[in-house]
Amino acid sequence: MYSHAPARAVLAAALCVIATGARADLTADQVWQALENTASRMGQTISVGARQSGPDGLVLHDVLARISTPARTAESRIDEVTLRTQDDGTVIITTSPVISLSAVAPLAEGMRNETSGAITLDGFTLTASGETDDMMLRYEALGLVLDMTSEITGEETGDMAVRLEGDDIAGTYHLREGATGAQISFDASAQAYRSQLNASPNTPAQDHFMLDSAGSALRVTGAGNFPSGVDTSDMAAMLRDGFDINADYTFGAGT
Repeated sequence: MYSHAPARAVLAAALCVIATGARADLTADQVWQALENTASRMGQTISVGARQSGPDGLVLHDVLARISTPARTAESRIDEVTLRTQDDGTVIITTSPVISLSAVAPLAEGMRNETSGAITLDGFTLTASGETDDMMLRYEALGLVLDMTSEITGEETGDMAVRLEGDDIAGTYHLREGATGAQISFDASAQAYRSQLNASPNTPAQDHFMLDSAGSALRVTGAGNFPSGVDTSDMAAMLRDGFDINADYTFGAGT
């Protein structure tokens, strides 16, 4: 069985870098620290290869986000992230156009599910506003493409490839820090989307499977609660401590 939860988590992790909202002065360093704190609360570790600070902002090179649990290890890498402080108190964030992704999930009998791919962004702009403990994030992109390939090593199951495309993407991510944890709310929309799943056989005896879909007016809304001090490698413990996240999806016309 193929698992694309790491890709969704990484994608989800990649969309956390975003903003707009209440008026208050923010600095690039404050925004980056808030994003690192959010990533840490979600069980990720962030490393930066090189950091350049200046009077108008911050440039980060070779940014790696990693999450590791007994069930999986997933990574995303961005060559460059730039945060620029604006005169109106907001911070504009831009990134390299390609975010590379990889994940490994151990399976039974020494096998493992290996996933790799990339997110390619066209015209992706991020704006942060508000305050460090109540930050609104807004993102916009002309287009986004997610390409992922997954295979199970040690078994003749073939490969599975997934491609998701979206046009005219926009959304927000609202992060509020409290005494007992963080509350988030988010929404995202795409004017048009396309998806393709392609399962290629490893042997002639296996079946080839392909699924294509397309549509318009995709919208996602949701909210969640991340308690302080939870062990993100233990989902049962997280739920007992009050972790919760939910999302609703709506679609326009599609095939």
